[in-house]
Amino acid sequence: MVDDPASRIFRPDLLAGRVCVVSGAGTGLGRATSLELAGLGATVVGCGRRAEPLEDTMNAIREAGGVAEAEPMDIRDSDAVESLFDGIVDRHGRVDLLVNNAGGQFLSPAEAISPKGFRTVIE
Repeated sequence: MVDDPASRIFRPDLLAGRVCVVSGAGTGLGRATSLELAGLGATVVGCGRRAEPLEDTMNAIREAGGVAEAEPMDIRDSDAVESLFDGIVDRHGRVDLLVNNAGGQFLSPAEAISPKGFRTVIE
C-alpha cells in the first residue's frame, strides 16, 4: 500500500486479522494511515463525510489486495457513529484499532480562531 522504507520496519502481516477504523479516511493523514494499516494486513473500515475521496481510498486498498470498507458519515452525528460501530461489530465481531483523525482545522495562530471556529475543530 505504502511503498517506502519506513513502512518496511514492520512485518507485512503485523495487523492481519485486525479490524481498524479510521475517521477522515478519504484524504490526507487519514488516507495515508488507511493505506499503511492495510499494507500491514488490517481490514480497514474508513469513514468520512465525502463519499468520493473515501471510496477512492478504499478502492486503492482493494486494488492492492487489501480489505477495505467505506462508510460515508458525519462523526458529529452520534446516532451515525453508534450505527457505524454496531454494523462493524455485527460484521467483524470487534474493533481492534480506532484512529480518530477527522476534524476541522484552520491555518492560523490558535489565538486568532473564533470560538465558533474552535468548536468546529473539536466537534
